[in-house]
Amino acid sequence: MTASAGGVDVLVMTGGIGEHAPVVRRDVVVPLAHLGLGVDPARNDAAHADADVTAAGATARTVVVTASEETEVARQVTELLRG
Repeated sequence: MTASAGGVDVLVMTGGIGEHAPVVRRDVVVPLAHLGLGVDPARNDAAHADADVTAAGATARTVVVTASEETEVARQVTELLRG
């Protein structure tokens, strides 16, 4: 899929593990270095949500984004009820 898409622009890590597990983020990204991904160890260890943890020299960004499923569900229900 990466070849079909012409490469990777950004890898978004979210949800409980993506937000709170720096070791998992590192272990996912390290084998993908050939795609231009890399995480900065200090930024990765300090990040919990809404952070850019991209390593210097990486051509694709790796970011941590807070999951807010309940906000999206509430937005969609409100939209549906308003008709």
